[in-house]
Amino acid sequence: MNKDIERQIKGIEIIKALKPGGQKDVYVIQSSKYGQCILKLIRASKIERVIREIEIITKYTISNVPKIYDNGYTEINGNKYLYIIEEFIQGQSLFDKLKEKQKLSLKEAYNLLETLLKIEVELEENKVIHRDIKPDNILISNDEEFYLIDFGIARALEMQSLTYTEIKVGPHTPGYAAPELFQYDKGKIGTRSDLFSIGVVIYECLFGKNPFISGKENQIEEIWYKTITVLPENIKIDGDTQQQFMGLIETLTMKQISKRPPSAKKALEWLQSIKETLAFGKE
Repeated sequence: MNKDIERQIKGIEIIKALKPGGQKDVYVIQSSKYGQCILKLIRASKIERVIREIEIITKYTISNVPKIYDNGYTEINGNKYLYIIEEFIQGQSLFDKLKEKQKLSLKEAYNLLETLLKIEVELEENKVIHRDIKPDNILISNDEEFYLIDFGIARALEMQSLTYTEIKVGPHTPGYAAPELFQYDKGKIGTRSDLFSIGVVIYECLFGKNPFISGKENQIEEIWYKTITVLPENIKIDGDTQQQFMGLIETLTMKQISKRPPSAKKALEWLQSIKETLAFGKE
């Protein structure tokens, strides 16, 4: 299979296969033009959202989002594929890191939150909503930079929607999605929906648990119910001397959209304004 791929996509050498996902095979490759990259092969039967992801990433230059260098169609052993060659980030996913370490330090959580909010500011400016911010979709490079990946269910407000308005449940990941996402209140979905997910991720990083998932991941209705009704527990964070960081997390994860920060820019300004109240803030 590897040799067949190399024959069809010129100028690449497959180094190793990574864990496949859904309709997607993933490889680390050496490209004669771009150096070490990631190659994704997507079966051409269901590629609408992949094409939308390519459109978003190539149209907008977004910091800390892996670049797409090339894409196109190919046929391998009689099967049609869409291929994507993108920037390779040497490191691991936040999901894997949390499995190993359980929690992040306050400084690590601050850096992650600041990075995600800076990305969100750029998305907001370009009228893009990621809709699937979760540990699986965050990469940590070997030099401890954070990257946001997988815009497969992102919504670009200036592009035609790929989701039928009349559906009852919108695309999302239970436990991380804001109520308006899975209730699919299309008119209310926006940057503040991403801010909710960011708050949940930071909470999980600090306390080692998702506030809405308690071992019953297969019971989606239970997760939805908790997301709508349960307030994340207010837990004291070592180094959060005035509980300002916890206060920001609580505001990001408010059920009512109007109670969350009004924009990504305002949330970022809030975060940066409280840095000196944190134990590492003056380092």
